[in-house]
Amino acid sequence: MSISEINTAAYGSVSDINKKAVGNISKISGEEAGAPFVPSGTPYGWYDASQLSLNNNDSVNSWTDLSGNGYHLTGSSPVFKTNIQGSLPAVYFDNNYLRYDWPDVIQPATYFMVFKFANLTDGAMFSGMGSGSWRQYAYLEGNEIKLYAGAIYDQNVLMDTNIHVMSVKFNTTFSFINIDGSNYSQANVGTQIMGGLTLAANWDTNNRKTMYIMEFIAYNYNEPITNNINGLKAKWGI
Repeated sequence: MSISEINTAAYGSVSDINKKAVGNISKISGEEAGAPFVPSGTPYGWYDASQLSLNNNDSVNSWTDLSGNGYHLTGSSPVFKTNIQGSLPAVYFDNNYLRYDWPDVIQPATYFMVFKFANLTDGAMFSGMGSGSWRQYAYLEGNEIKLYAGAIYDQNVLMDTNIHVMSVKFNTTFSFINIDGSNYSQANVGTQIMGGLTLAANWDTNNRKTMYIMEFIAYNYNEPITNNINGLKAKWGI
C-alpha cells in the first residue's frame, strides 16, 4: 500500500494552542489534535497509533507498517490507549517492546518519534536489533536524551512527561537531535548502522522504557526534517 493510499482524513481541528516553555524546550501545547498528515519523502518504516483499529487496553500484537514495505512490528504486546492526546491514542509500553528485523540501515538515517514518557527513569526509546557494529539507539539517561552509534551524543536538555515530537539524525559527525522544532548542535555519534528496529527497548530487549509512542517514522537516508516536524506537531497538538 502506497502512502498516497493512506487515509488522511482530518481527525478534528486544533484549538486553544498555547505557547509554553517546558524546561529549556520552547513548545506549542494543545488539548486537541487533528491536522491531517502524510510523511514527506519515502519512509522506510511508518507506524501511527491513530490508524490502529483497536479498543482501549487492547494488546498491540502487531503494529502495521504504513510505508508499504511490510515491516510490521511484533513483540511482547504493549497496550493500546485511547484519548492520550486530545482524542488521539498511543501505544503504551510498560516493560514491553515491539520490533522487526528489517534490512540494515546505514548512515545517514533519519528518524521521527512522537512520544510521551510515563516517567523519567532511564531506558531505551528505540534501537536496532544487532550488536557490535550493527547498533544504533536513542535513549533516556539522567533525564536527557542521548544517541549512540559507536560514540555517545548528549543533547544536554532536561526532559519531562509532556508529549513531544523528536527527530534524530544519524550521520557520523553531522548527527543531531531536534525536539519540538528546536535543533541541538551537531555531534559525532560514530558510524554504526541500524540492523532492524526495536521500540522501547535495547537491541537485546533489555533496558526497556515505560513510555507512550504515538508515531514513529524511519528513513534510510538524509530526509529534511522541517515538514515532518511541523506536520506532526499540528497533527498531535504539540
